[in-house]
Amino acid sequence: MKDKTITVRIDDETNQVINAMSRTLSKTKKDILKDAVYQYRKIIFFKQVNNEYAELQSNREKWKEEQQERNEWDATIGDGIDD
Repeated sequence: MKDKTITVRIDDETNQVINAMSRTLSKTKKDILKDAVYQYRKIIFFKQVNNEYAELQSNREKWKEEQQERNEWDATIGDGIDD
């Protein structure tokens, strides 16, 4: 797949950080930015998951249902059925 060329304006300090990382890690600026976006996407995903679990835990009844369901799934581990 051919890469698309775009222009993104960044401040000088950010550019200097990316350049330094590129030199230190022996990676292209493109790869530095690609990795950063991937990591940021993971951070956002897990923050959302944590927020949703916190909301679930704040509702005693729903959290109890969640715990019961987990216990039911745990019981299937030793049911003798192969994967």
